[in-house]
Amino acid sequence: MTKNIEQFLEQYLAENGLTRRHSHVRYIPFLDADESVDDHFINLLAGKICAGFRLKRWYIEQGIKWSEPGHIIVMTDYYGVPRACAKIKHFETVLYKNMTEQLAMAIGYGDGSLKTWQQRSHHIISLDCVAANIKFNPDIELLITHFEMLFPNPNPA
Repeated sequence: MTKNIEQFLEQYLAENGLTRRHSHVRYIPFLDADESVDDHFINLLAGKICAGFRLKRWYIEQGIKWSEPGHIIVMTDYYGVPRACAKIKHFETVLYKNMTEQLAMAIGYGDGSLKTWQQRSHHIISLDCVAANIKFNPDIELLITHFEMLFPNPNPA
């Protein structure tokens, strides 16, 4: 197992007939600030996160087609430097009011509780609402992306 994400990406993408610019490889910013104070990033690197979310309407309004199962997500820091890599397993649409403890744990904010998710996701959801030109309401749809961490691998063979 490689310890360097650059080496991992070169090897993994080549073995799977992909390149860094392939349409099945998407780079997304995971960090908005200094990762040294971000427990969500620490949870990601520890393999405690296996899902992410955005407002479904955000994708539609931005004209962004979401990826498909099997596609690769490269998570970057604020500066666009790759830090982690995952493979999409499946998607799920959930109303905000129907968010569960299990989904909150998969997203992995802080202690993984639903209460922590509600507190910590408020800012992101508010920004997505502004971008999608909608007002927040409990019936708003979230698109949950379930993924398998590839790097760092929390369970090396």
